[in-house]
Amino acid sequence: MSVRPGAAPSRWQGLAGIRPEEAPAIGWGMLYAIVLSLAYYVLCPIRDELGVAGGVENLPWLFTGTLAAMLAVSPLFALAVSKLPRGQFIALSYRFFAENLALFALLLQLSDGCTTR
Repeated sequence: MSVRPGAAPSRWQGLAGIRPEEAPAIGWGMLYAIVLSLAYYVLCPIRDELGVAGGVENLPWLFTGTLAAMLAVSPLFALAVSKLPRGQFIALSYRFFAENLALFALLLQLSDGCTTR
């Protein structure tokens, strides 16, 4: 840990060895992790409710379809990560997922709430 001569180390610097120039990136990273966790805990019950609304007997098919979709999309995701510059990839992936969330919110608003049983 390097501290300027005559300067007292900050609390974070002493606790975790964070240099002053790293503080903004670490702050944004912490904020991102918190927001991501909050989004998961908001979306998880909605996802579960939508899955059950289609009928409990259809849950195995829902999980199988999710697995198949993940197996199909994962190689495309890995290809995009390897080919695109980091900044461009992050911007595109955030935009893609934000647009998906907006689309699902719109479709939920437009649905009549009826389920087929």
